[in-house]
Amino acid sequence: MKARAWWLAGVLAGCIAGGAAQAADPREDAQAAVEASERGDFDTAIHLLTQALATPGLPAGQRVDLTLHRAFAYDEDGDYDRAIDDYSSVIAQRPHAAQVYFRRGIAHREKGEYQKALADFDVAMGRAAPEWPFIYGDRGVVRFALGRFAEAAEDFAHVVALDPTDQYAVLWLHIARNRAGEGNGAEFARDAAKSERDVWPRPLLAFYLGDGTAGEVRKAAAEGGAEAQQNKDCETDFFLGEYALLHGHADGAKPLFRKVVASCSPSLGVYAGAAGELKRVGG
Repeated sequence: MKARAWWLAGVLAGCIAGGAAQAADPREDAQAAVEASERGDFDTAIHLLTQALATPGLPAGQRVDLTLHRAFAYDEDGDYDRAIDDYSSVIAQRPHAAQVYFRRGIAHREKGEYQKALADFDVAMGRAAPEWPFIYGDRGVVRFALGRFAEAAEDFAHVVALDPTDQYAVLWLHIARNRAGEGNGAEFARDAAKSERDVWPRPLLAFYLGDGTAGEVRKAAAEGGAEAQQNKDCETDFFLGEYALLHGHADGAKPLFRKVVASCSPSLGVYAGAAGELKRVGG
């Protein structure tokens, strides 16, 4: 599961504080849902939020808030269809809420509905007042999954321009440019030089630069806690698969992409990247 319970807790706070006392008080269920989410128990959070939504006479604003956070809990629990339904219900009431379009786009991406994800990201970007570099990165991943490599490169380049130390964006940009038939060796080396040498995914950048081996990358991925290791293993398989593909070894890339799709969380960007590549290489 993705550890984003803070988002649920933060937005629910207003609903909890602002609800009027009733015989069946939804504030108690909402508070308990926050606590359940903070410990990663999204099934309980969904049950409590559904219970709160059944409260007679619930004010419309609270109903929308609770539905939004149930959508988030569904998403975290991997129930993307119900998450999308709840996000859509919120959007019907709050059509200008950029963050809700973004969250629905994430759910569509996790479900493999990349065109729908792209449409939601486009709306979110058009309605977000500040620069949201994370949206560019997520849209870049979806464009990559769809094989729109030049457009994906534009998104990743935007992220790098906003944050030159974002090593993931630097790596995605390098791959997208090359998959689009553009070389960017000098740009990649320059951008990679700005990264912190002892921080993941620096070993992957070093490998692409010819300064390391696949074995050294896997050794570095084995460091850290269990969840961190699992995510780094997924990233390692994907990016080593891309390296093989870029060097004309599709047969070597396929099993790595298959492993990502079979064993990694759809919440990871590399999952969408691997799924898209498998469609193209006949995996």
